[in-house]
Amino acid sequence: MEMQMQVGIPFISQPSNRINSRGIWLRDDPLSYSIPLLLLQLSLASILTRLLSFLLKRCAQPSFVSQILDLLSLFA
Repeated sequence: MEMQMQVGIPFISQPSNRINSRGIWLRDDPLSYSIPLLLLQLSLASILTRLLSFLLKRCAQPSFVSQILDLLSLFA
């Protein structure tokens, strides 16, 4: 990372070629790369939707309601 000064405001520029991690065995943080982070976010959204669907099924709600609540909870 490179620290630069522009009009008195410091900012840090990130390299744009960080897509995929080399792995945790090489002491690489996988969540600082875009693809592993995207996979984690999609997995959490899917798990949350299934959990809400399971809980709302007892209240006789369709799975569509759990998907809407999941979107609202993720974007809130």
